[in-house]
Amino acid sequence: MATWASLTAEQKDIVLENDRQLRAAVGAYARALENIDSVKAHYDASASALVASLDAGEVIPHGSGLAGVVSSTETFYATVLSSLATTLANDNAAGDRQNYAKLAGPSNIG
Repeated sequence: MATWASLTAEQKDIVLENDRQLRAAVGAYARALENIDSVKAHYDASASALVASLDAGEVIPHGSGLAGVVSSTETFYATVLSSLATTLANDNAAGDRQNYAKLAGPSNIG
């Protein structure tokens, strides 16, 4: 096993560059999870009953203005939101957020 001191300057640079990229990615992921959690909470509180009342396959037109998106359906919404709920349950618990804060810094995670 090596020690940090035994690594060459080039090896240290490799590790430190990966560390920089990992911390930035974890911060971005934590912020994205926070945003998804907020959107899902809003959906659960206000839109879910309306979407659920639609006939299966009913088209919900998009109004996002995002290039390349397509209209979705009630079934598609349910599928995506179920997937996001699973992601939130698996990756956004208090312990996960504490780890993200340790790695990316508390002010960088949302």
